[in-house]
Amino acid sequence: EGFFDYPLIFKLGEVSNIVRLETLNCTRFNSICQANVILKNRLEIGRIYDFSVSVSNSKGDSDVMQCSFRATNATTPIEKIFPGAPSLLTVSEGARRNSEIGYIRVRGKDSGERKVLLELYGPSQFGLRQRLINERDVEGSIWLLNSLDYEKNPSHHVTIFANDPWTDTTSDTRNIASWPIFISVLDEQDTPPMFTQVPPTT
Repeated sequence: EGFFDYPLIFKLGEVSNIVRLETLNCTRFNSICQANVILKNRLEIGRIYDFSVSVSNSKGDSDVMQCSFRATNATTPIEKIFPGAPSLLTVSEGARRNSEIGYIRVRGKDSGERKVLLELYGPSQFGLRQRLINERDVEGSIWLLNSLDYEKNPSHHVTIFANDPWTDTTSDTRNIASWPIFISVLDEQDTPPMFTQVPPTT
């Protein structure tokens, strides 16, 4: 472990009322460390927002990157970006780890210059694997990474983010889109039967 300088620590360069950072889990088994930039408030269409992000490692080395984004008018129907995408998945609480519980398809840009990159945002019980299904589109498989417990949490919410998906660029120039999925956990009988009240007999 001495050869690795994880975890990397991400911070905003200044206090922002527009965005916040959420550092993703990073261990020596990860080739890269990542952080999500999450919106805190609504944006003004057409306005450019600037901020900076710093990153440092356990040795004290650091770097700063200037970032900016522009709020666009998202007019492309979301179902055209995520054709046939499910809004509900069901999975048994007895499902095995590393089992596939559903999938989602995302349309890529017609030019094919940049491939779609998918991310799953949600509880740590779920993960995402993606593959190209043709020269343009991708398919993301949702996997169960850890066991579920209906009694503790009968439902979960995840969001699939698509970076650089297809949009109608004549009116929609955004480079990220999202699709929410509700995951319902099915209850299973996981305790042995027992008598709770036994009337007396005579």
